[in-house]
Order: sequence, then structure tokens, then C-alpha cells
Amino acid sequence: MRSIKLPSWIERLLGTDPRPVPPQVFAVDSGAVRLARFKQEGDGRLELLDYSQLDLGPDTFHEGPLGGPLKDPSAFGEALAGWLGQQEESVNDASLVLPDRWLRVAFADVENLPGSETARAEVLRWKLKQLVPFRVEDLRIRAVELAESTGAGESPVMIGFGAEVLLAELEAAFSRSGVHLGLILNESLASAANFAQPGLVAQIFVREPDYSVLVVQDGRPVLVRQKVLDGSLGPEVLGPMVERELRLTRGFVQEQLDGLELESALILPDRDDSGWLDWVSRGLGVQATKVESTDLPWQQNISLSEPWQRLAPMLGTALQVIA
Repeated sequence: MRSIKLPSWIERLLGTDPRPVPPQVFAVDSGAVRLARFKQEGDGRLELLDYSQLDLGPDTFHEGPLGGPLKDPSAFGEALAGWLGQQEESVNDASLVLPDRWLRVAFADVENLPGSETARAEVLRWKLKQLVPFRVEDLRIRAVELAESTGAGESPVMIGFGAEVLLAELEAAFSRSGVHLGLILNESLASAANFAQPGLVAQIFVREPDYSVLVVQDGRPVLVRQKVLDGSLGPEVLGPMVERELRLTRGFVQEQLDGLELESALILPDRDDSGWLDWVSRGLGVQATKVESTDLPWQQNISLSEPWQRLAPMLGTALQVIA
């Protein structure tokens, strides 16, 4: 496995600023705000210089299918500002990684995608309305074309979307603390930058009870599936459910790519694989490989309060401007 520069199809998927993204990366989920600082090494790896986190109370965010807004934006902003004020170095520019459930992805063929930003947004909202069960007027939407037109004026695009209110609240809280967020990504797409393999490869990112499957063909994404499972289920029930979903994913990939078969699968598990290695191998019909800490293009010289898997998406985000 080797590090790569994050491909252009995702560099600005949900970001709003064209400036280069610095190697300081935040990650926010319902339980914590995390900060990782990286530095480039001579061999192309990144050295983890510093890592810290701010634990959040269980009632910080509302619940929702795309995450929920902050229950008390002022209190969150104050806690964030106090925590950032304790850092040895100030942070002015950074990236932000969010859970896959909060930032989602859809694929579509869009006919005659306009060049005008306003007209483009209207077309994308109309298209997304046919694909997802969410009120698209409440979403922030970004899209990138993945290839040249497929004919008849259609262009394959990847559409990223998230709840506008949640994204705006987080951006505002960081901004009040003097931090500009130039890029916002979800965990699985950010993690993809850590690995490069030719052929048709499935990358499975597990954050139980959530998991995502990203299928990449020679570096270009062709499918993303994001699933939420009942965390109370035991492995004897969970395993068959995962295998069934992955068999459907495999069939869909074959259908979309004229019978092409997956060649390999990588699993980035949570704290342990908990059966995922066998489930993925059986479900996708390929030998799955579990990613280990030593497979990542980094150098860790400090102790971590969290499992190393939490760093993988943050590392992948930093790689796009340094690798």
C-alpha cells in the first residue's frame, strides 16, 4: 500500500474555498472534537506531531438521518474556543472530517450540466430529489464530474450532500474561534487517500453500527454505499445481514460495469474486526485484507488516547496537500 494525492474528484467536494488545505485536520462526531497536526517526512510519509480531543456530552447534537443541528450552538462554541485556547499552537486554517452519516454521496448521470453555478445547483437539486429521501432544499450540495460525457450529453457525477444547518453551525463555531475550514469531507472518502491500488477495489470503512463501501476503479469512484445497522444485534444476526448487503453491492457493481468482478477488498475496521474480515470476503466474493496501523503512510511518535483507526481519515485528508 502506498500513499497518494487525493484525486481531483474529491478535493473540493464539500469545501468552499480554493486555497490549499493545511496539514491541520479536525474531526467532529457526536462524541468528540479531535485535532491532529501532521508534518511531511522525507520519504513521503506524514509525521503525527500532535493529537488532542475535546469530549462532548451526549446531548450536544440533535438526532437525525443526516446528523442533527447543535442543541446549544453558543455552549458548543464556548467549549470549542476554550479547548483551542489551550493548544500549544494556534490553528487558523484547517480541514474538517465528519461521519459518513452526516455527509453522504450519490452517483448520477446528468444531462447537459450547466456551467453557471446557479443553474448547476438547480439541476443537481432536481436530480438528487429523485435519488434520496431527504428534503433537498435543506441540503448543501456539491458535485464533481467523474469522466467525460457518456454520450447524449450525459456526464457521470458524484454528488456530495449534507444538512446545511449542521454544516453552517459548525463552520460558524470554528470561525468564531479564528479557524477557517477550507475543506469538509466524510470519513470514508477521506480515508481513501491512504491507499492506491489498480483495478476494481472495494474499500470498507467500519464505524459500528455504521459502515460504508467505496468501490474504486483505477482510482475513480464508481459506487458508494453507506449503511446503518442496529448496534444491539449480535454477530450471529449482524454477519448474515452484512453479507447479504455486500452480495447486493457486488451484483450492482457487475451490472453497472458490464460484468466486471471485484479484484480485492480492504477493510478499515473500528477497534477490532469483530468478524468483518469473514463477512466481507464471503459477501463480496474476494479475499479481504484488514488494514493495519503499519499500512498507513505515517509516523507515530506520540501516544494516542483513541484507537489509531480514528486517525486514518484525518491522515488521508492531510495527504492530499502534502503527498
